[in-house]
Amino acid sequence: MKNKHNFEVKIVFDNNALPGFQSGWGFGAIIMNNYSNNILLFDTGAGFPKLAHNLNKFNIKVEGIKKVIISHTHMDHAGGLMSLVTINPKIELYLAYSKKNYMSNQMPSDVKVYGIKDITEIEDNIYCSKELGTGIPEISLFLKSEKGIVIITGCAHPGLENIIENAKELGKIRAVLGGFHGFDKLYALEGIDLIAPCHCTSKTNKIRRNFPNNFVEIKVGSTLIF
Repeated sequence: MKNKHNFEVKIVFDNNALPGFQSGWGFGAIIMNNYSNNILLFDTGAGFPKLAHNLNKFNIKVEGIKKVIISHTHMDHAGGLMSLVTINPKIELYLAYSKKNYMSNQMPSDVKVYGIKDITEIEDNIYCSKELGTGIPEISLFLKSEKGIVIITGCAHPGLENIIENAKELGKIRAVLGGFHGFDKLYALEGIDLIAPCHCTSKTNKIRRNFPNNFVEIKVGSTLIF
């Protein structure tokens, strides 16, 4: 590869924001895939105006986003989706298989909707996790970098430890970031180089205390390079 890194992950929606960016309840992250030179969006946050503002601050155009992955259909993760696909109806949409029909009925006809059951490579070195959870079905995103797997979670309702175990099918876990919800099985984070909880994570301070050398604070405007 010509690039010195495989992926750039830019936080575009979160409860907290760096100066110049806008915060809001929810989560969203842009993934710039240097294997394919494509731009993907994981979750859209609660609403499009703030998402659009933050994308613009990163000089990313909605029309340039090739694929959108929705972790689960709660409004704080999918609230900006309808406005986004109205502007860019050529987007490919990925979500948990059990929600495919529900979401397909709401999308413009040009949007291709894919339901994910098992680990699926959706483009070069980017995978959706298997569908996990019953009450709240959810998928996560796995980036296969040269130094290990990067996990991006929406809310981790099915348990972050279960998402981590699923990702281990692809290799060693290098990093995990996103919403961890009420996760407190901290043994599952042992050996992970970068731990970056945000959004709905309720045990952030506990995670920081237990992994002070691995903890990274992220918010809207943050960029992580892998």
